[in-house]
Amino acid sequence: MKDNLLTKSILGCYTAENKICTFECMFSICNCSEATLRRRIHQIKLLVSYNHNSRFYTLSSFADFDKFGIWSWQGVLFSRHGSLSRTCRVLVDNSKAGYTTKELAAIVHVRVSDLLRIQSEKQLIIREKLGKEYVYYTTAPSLYMSQQEARRSMILSLGKGQKGALPKKDTVIAILVAIISCERPDQGEVLHRLRTSNKQLKVDITDIEAVISHYGLKKTAFK
Repeated sequence: MKDNLLTKSILGCYTAENKICTFECMFSICNCSEATLRRRIHQIKLLVSYNHNSRFYTLSSFADFDKFGIWSWQGVLFSRHGSLSRTCRVLVDNSKAGYTTKELAAIVHVRVSDLLRIQSEKQLIIREKLGKEYVYYTTAPSLYMSQQEARRSMILSLGKGQKGALPKKDTVIAILVAIISCERPDQGEVLHRLRTSNKQLKVDITDIEAVISHYGLKKTAFK
């Protein structure tokens, strides 16, 4: 009975005009301890904002999520996926071509550069330098390769990578050797081989694409 009364008090804090509420506000209305209130909030699955220091709560029934699972109310942001950290990971895992920092920030409407860097360091997602930007991919092997290929296709469709400037001579030679050494030449496999054999070598997909284009390898080695 007490739980039902507490739930009723919590729900009473929300109306169509007042769709968000702070913990402090709920605590001032509910006659219980902070621990009890937090436990009940968790049990009835209120959504917690991922900006404003997770200060605001709302009912899931209020949330009108966009296609990425994001809902904003008066500048307060909520995610279908929970925390900002989990949201970014879910978005990356379900993306067709990975995401750059700018692309993800545009989706979640907050800065994510530090968060993404930390997640990549924890090996929760994969970070790769592509041109002047970092692209984040899933750690699922098969989907990772698919995302890489889709990202390369996006770059080529924008006219990038086809006529890019060649990297330094030593890098060009290393790329050509890696291409020859691969049983089934693929840009992703070449990049992996280069980074495995020489961790000091600064190379990315755009460098490989430039070499392939310059030496006319697109129709021969890379079918």
